[in-house]
Amino acid sequence: MLSGVFEATKPLLTDDALIYIRTDSREFTLNTTPAVVRKLWPERRVYWRAEAHIVSHTMLFGDHEPKPGETDIVVPPMRLTVPEYFSELSHDRGDLIFV
Repeated sequence: MLSGVFEATKPLLTDDALIYIRTDSREFTLNTTPAVVRKLWPERRVYWRAEAHIVSHTMLFGDHEPKPGETDIVVPPMRLTVPEYFSELSHDRGDLIFV
């Protein structure tokens, strides 16, 4: 599903579009999202920033279990730099590692 959404979006974006994704911080999501983005935009760098949230939206509906927080993933156009509080995400032998 995630791949389908990004594939449908790609033709609508210009070369100078910044891609900003907010997702949860579960391991599966953190491995899948950048992998899909890299498949579609292999020439771009991928950056991330994790946020641990003490209060989640689901608490409003009675779910008080601890949550993993959220992660922001930014894929800027080639000429744009991202704020210093983002870290570059790189590949090493196919595994995602944080630089």
